[in-house]
Amino acid sequence: FFFFIIFLSLFLLSLFVFHVGTTTTASPSSDPDYDHQTEAYKVQHKPLELNGAKLTIAPFFSPDHSIDTLLDFINGAQSSLYIGIASISSWSGCTSTSRGCVGCKVTTMSGEKFPVFQALLNAVHRGVSIQILTNDFNDKTCEGDVSLLDFLVLNGIKIGYFTTVTFDHCKFLMRDKKTACISSVNWTRNSIMNNREAGAVIDGEDSAAVIDFLTKVYEGDWKQSYPHKVTQTYSKEDMDIITNTTTRNYTVPNTPNRPYISPKPTPIQTNGSFTLWTSPDYSYQTLQKQLDAVKKSFLLYIYQVSAFAHLYLCVCMRVTSFFLVGFLRKGH
Repeated sequence: FFFFIIFLSLFLLSLFVFHVGTTTTASPSSDPDYDHQTEAYKVQHKPLELNGAKLTIAPFFSPDHSIDTLLDFINGAQSSLYIGIASISSWSGCTSTSRGCVGCKVTTMSGEKFPVFQALLNAVHRGVSIQILTNDFNDKTCEGDVSLLDFLVLNGIKIGYFTTVTFDHCKFLMRDKKTACISSVNWTRNSIMNNREAGAVIDGEDSAAVIDFLTKVYEGDWKQSYPHKVTQTYSKEDMDIITNTTTRNYTVPNTPNRPYISPKPTPIQTNGSFTLWTSPDYSYQTLQKQLDAVKKSFLLYIYQVSAFAHLYLCVCMRVTSFFLVGFLRKGH
């Protein structure tokens, strides 16, 4: 049971959609180039609180099991995939900005080494509707090349650029509006193969309320997004390569050889209190409520605690409150 509490706590580290930005005004012209917020944000998503929630949670960790968990999740989709991710990095160098633009030749991009890229193409080719919500870093496609996002769009995957607040820090997938995968895992090789990251796949008897909460947040942000546009034109020969629907093979990299390997993801049945919220909506209030409930101990496992900005501090410390939830259930 102790290990269950630890796993649940680590899972809850990441069980929400990240949004970092202002809740009052649109972004000034001096903000970063990825900031495309144009309207003041109004708080709208109250925390989801469940008692006696019957959920199935399968925790997973980088660098040991992130890639296979993500691939299994995508490969299991039958009708739809909602994806929210801060950015997508090529494992073949096709997102490098060293030339002042991004992209690779069509044949290189078609053979992209990031397995998730190929799994997404297989999914859309078998009829799965896919939406990806991400940030616009104003990258331009190099002349004569195709970018990673261009390639996905040309295969029918919808890509929307986030504008709700300053930045979409989300690492989130929803499959068939029934199962969610939420984590701290960025779609970069370093995050997947080198970092310690935590996440979980969640479904179960009472998951409908969780899915409904996540759907409302995601679809609300999607409505405010704008689409990625392909700016280059391609020959028939190139388009035949880009849109080839033959099942794509990919290589799943081996787990790094380390002294400690985290446990293989195993579904855990839960029946207890469950709290889920999104930033910047009610983050401070929900965090403070959890902090006030501490009786004996407080465990912190987090990338960074920063005091540079009040809102950012709330976002970072909000993560720690999920550890409180897990350990408070054990009586601490």
